[in-house]
Formats: sequence, C-alpha cells, structure tokens
Amino acid sequence: MSEFILHQYTSRAYTAAESIDLGDVRHSLSDLDEEMQYHTGAKHIQISNPSQEQFEHFVLRYADRYDTIYFFHGRRIRDLSALSGLKNVRCLLFYSCGAQKLWDMRSNLSLRGLFISDSKRLIYDLQPLVNAPALEEVIQLLSMYSKYTVKSVEPLMACTTLKRAALEFNTENRDFDPSVFGNLEALDYQVDRKRN
Repeated sequence: MSEFILHQYTSRAYTAAESIDLGDVRHSLSDLDEEMQYHTGAKHIQISNPSQEQFEHFVLRYADRYDTIYFFHGRRIRDLSALSGLKNVRCLLFYSCGAQKLWDMRSNLSLRGLFISDSKRLIYDLQPLVNAPALEEVIQLLSMYSKYTVKSVEPLMACTTLKRAALEFNTENRDFDPSVFGNLEALDYQVDRKRN
C-alpha cells in the first residue's frame, strides 16, 4: 500500500515550518507584511489564529511562495474563496477552521494534498473537490469532540486524480460502499451511517 504524501507534508508543517501566530488581535496588516520579510526562504509555513482579513491578505500577497501552508486554529476564517487563485501551493492543511464551505479549486493547478481536521462545517459538501485538477490526497480526521457529517461521498468518487484518501465521518448516504473507491492506491476510512 502506498504511503500518504500528506504525512510527510504534515510532519514538515509541524516541525520544519516557519510559524507566524496572529492570535494577538493587535496585529495589523502592516505587521503581517513586516513579519513576512523574515520568512522569504521557507517552503512550508504555519499561520496560527488569523482573522479573515489577515487570512485574505496573506493568501493574496504571499501564499503562492510556499509548497505547504498550515492554517492552525483558523476559527476566525469564515470564507476560503481567496484560495481559488493559488497556482503554486502543493498542500493545504486546516485545523479548526471556521469556514462553512470549501472553495472553487479549478485554478489550484499544483494542489496535491488537502488535510482537514476538527473543521466540522467545512467538509459537509465535498463537491468542490471534483474540480481540483491535480488533487491526489484527501485526509479528513475525526474531531476529538464529534464526528463530521458529509452530505455525500460521491464527489470523492468523481475526483479522477485522487489516489489516496483517509476519511472519518458520518454520512447521510446509508449505502456507503468502499468498493467504489477501487481505483485508489490507499483508502483508510471509518464511516458511520447517520440514521434519520
């Protein structure tokens, strides 16, 4: 069974990444610009506690410099649509993201991996994954407090570039059949059928 590339990216994001904590609400956009001057040579970066404004500013000005971006404790992020224009980022990781839905991934030409943890509302509708032109891996991990509910896993089946998936969720589709993912190199899953 093939190893998940995202595990490599995740370990880099935790250990080797440059880190910027924006949890202090006094951080202005000019403070963020100044901070970014110290992270010009990095390939991986962790952005902690960004506000929506800081998130958009970072994505539009700096994100395409990095292979891997880890948004940690992004509860103040409500809209991910700024990510739609990224051309160079290979891996995006989200922990505790406040956004309600994924973004249009059609232009994310280099995006190979998507890691989502403890972001319950973000993964309800997986339809945007279908249009990701190069997405090879999706890892969605269980919240420590509750499982996620996914409307349908059909979008994952329609991702022609997808090679590996690790999923933990409740599904509204009682007929979840893992054999439909036979084209994947690796599939790890824990699925509970939601009773209506």
